[in-house]
Amino acid sequence: MAVGETDVSICNAALALLGAEGLTSFSDGSAQASICSTLYSKVKEVTIGMYRWSWSIKKLQLVQDNTTPVNE
Repeated sequence: MAVGETDVSICNAALALLGAEGLTSFSDGSAQASICSTLYSKVKEVTIGMYRWSWSIKKLQLVQDNTTPVNE
């Protein structure tokens, strides 16, 4: 998200592209708000997961396993 953008402003931009009325919040009682509140977080998670965004990568220090495997 760019600075100053909110979840609602992103949904309003998508609604504008569809020619639909905007919303004031995800709980404003409109049909658009109901749909956006249901879909937005799921679409956001899937979209972030589709690409290797440098800011979404978590780095961990791995610990070497010293136990001998039971089978190979």
